[in-house]
Amino acid sequence: GGSVMRADVGIPNQTAEILTSISVQNKFQRMTGGTISPDNTSLVLTTGNYWVVLDLGTGKFLRSHYYKYASLNDIVSEPYVNKKYVSVWSYDGYVTVWDYTTGAIYSRIQVTYMNRYSAATFSLDGKYLATGVHDNIAKVWDWKKPRLVATLHGHQKMVRTIRFSPVEHLIATASYDGTVKLWKIKPPEEEEEEENTEPEKLVERDTVYLRDTVYVEKKQDKPNPIEGLTEEIETSIDESDLVVGNTINLKNIQFERGKAVLLEQSHAELQKLLELMQEHKKMLIRLDGHTDNVGRSHLNLRLSGERIRIVKEYLINKGVKSYRIRTRAFGDSKPIASNKKEKTRKLNRRVEVTILEL
Repeated sequence: GGSVMRADVGIPNQTAEILTSISVQNKFQRMTGGTISPDNTSLVLTTGNYWVVLDLGTGKFLRSHYYKYASLNDIVSEPYVNKKYVSVWSYDGYVTVWDYTTGAIYSRIQVTYMNRYSAATFSLDGKYLATGVHDNIAKVWDWKKPRLVATLHGHQKMVRTIRFSPVEHLIATASYDGTVKLWKIKPPEEEEEEENTEPEKLVERDTVYLRDTVYVEKKQDKPNPIEGLTEEIETSIDESDLVVGNTINLKNIQFERGKAVLLEQSHAELQKLLELMQEHKKMLIRLDGHTDNVGRSHLNLRLSGERIRIVKEYLINKGVKSYRIRTRAFGDSKPIASNKKEKTRKLNRRVEVTILEL
């Protein structure tokens, strides 16, 4: 529920106390990551489009910094040498390195494509940043230039966690394939740079390994898929559907194939759901996300969760309180039509809403 808990890990069976709650802050929603600050004095959290700094002793909010491109997923500190930087994952596929003290962006690297994310870690000397992605590879970056140093292949499924050793240039990666791998990184020899040599523009394109296929995606500005659209579309939900226990298939909420990016025709359906929730102040709902069976089941499960997160965030950003919206992700486990042909398979790519209370 957005609470920050505090306990002494040295005391067995201790009940944690609530240090603070971000739910009381109007502009903050839910926590997606947290770390101790580089100088070990504060707690740093990601929530929505913000990363915020809290006093470890009192839980008081000290300051916040806004990332305009997308909501944030996780944050890690660079605590070893400089003790100056934090690295933040965001849903636009970028890792951004910020100066912790000033809140200025030092480096912004496109690690994967939109709505993909995982974990990041700084090396012992603070020079390298290693990232997992929402696929079966990991990457090592010289983040100050920035340039790609190494790509780590070998896992059969998504790399979910990655950590540099605190004592040497060793990297550990953990994957949903059930394995943990250790990697020895040999830093590349430094080359003398010509005075006017431009660094490699890694943000322009990125190679991503997904489902054993290589995809090369060009950089695109993040679309604004739901604002300012006026197309007349008959919605799937109206006042007569508001019965406790009723489940409605929101047929017009559609996404780009394989992505959690809303298509334009979704606007009318989202707006209608918003209007009903604004009119019925006590209404509680549950959003269920489903996909077809194309691709690996664990990726489809994650995709369905990302899609209903997008719908939930739309409603929250329009003023609906987060506690009124519950979510469940099913992936491809609950089809309502045959997956053999696209004509029927597309029916399984859906968002459903269940009325819990009125």
